[in-house]
Amino acid sequence: YSVPASGEFAYFSSENNAVGKTDIFRILLPKEMRPEPVVLIRGKVLDATTKQPISAKIFYELLSDGKELGIATSNPKTGEYTIILPAGEKYGFLAQAKGYMSENQNIDLTKIKEYKEISQDLLLVPIKKGESVVLNNIFFSPSNSKLTHDSKPELERVRKFLVDNATIKVEIAGHTNNACSEDWCNKLSTARAKAVYDYLAGKGIQRSRLRYKGYGSSKPRWSNSTADGMRKNRRVEFTILEI
Repeated sequence: YSVPASGEFAYFSSENNAVGKTDIFRILLPKEMRPEPVVLIRGKVLDATTKQPISAKIFYELLSDGKELGIATSNPKTGEYTIILPAGEKYGFLAQAKGYMSENQNIDLTKIKEYKEISQDLLLVPIKKGESVVLNNIFFSPSNSKLTHDSKPELERVRKFLVDNATIKVEIAGHTNNACSEDWCNKLSTARAKAVYDYLAGKGIQRSRLRYKGYGSSKPRWSNSTADGMRKNRRVEFTILEI
């Protein structure tokens, strides 16, 4: 007896003594008996600068409360990793390795109804002056600078990084896409960068180690000609100024 990833059918096998063979039966399962769909995420952990594979631990968590759900390990030779996440939640996942900063990812599986596979490489940024990471798991309410509850796990990771690296000074940079006027984009990106700055300062990080700035739409990383590019360009970045 087995249930495939789709969960729609169950398969049974039995030996047919009359002919000496095995018969396979397929039975449609009632909806309430079908397992919840899952999503398989696979990719490589890479050095963001050299693109070489890295041996790292991959942590995945619920965005709603930051609860850690599990840890995977990438292949030390190829950097390949695989994790499986149940549908119905929003998740964050990241790779960690000594000497690197993590560029975290997130995925919304609340509307997933069937098995799915996703490819996602994870980049690790060397801890060096001038290096930047995108804080992908910091979220704001639409068109304003109010941090949402789902941002807390990411904010706490940044705080811990600064506590663990007590001499590092950083810039918190806000960016937008080009779907607003230059003046509004500059104001919004500055306010969002300041919201992160205020959170960290409020958690005990010395203000002398922090700087914030809004760049509006002047520094896109992706093309604003696509919806995905515009979404990614609405971002907060973390840049090392001094070590």
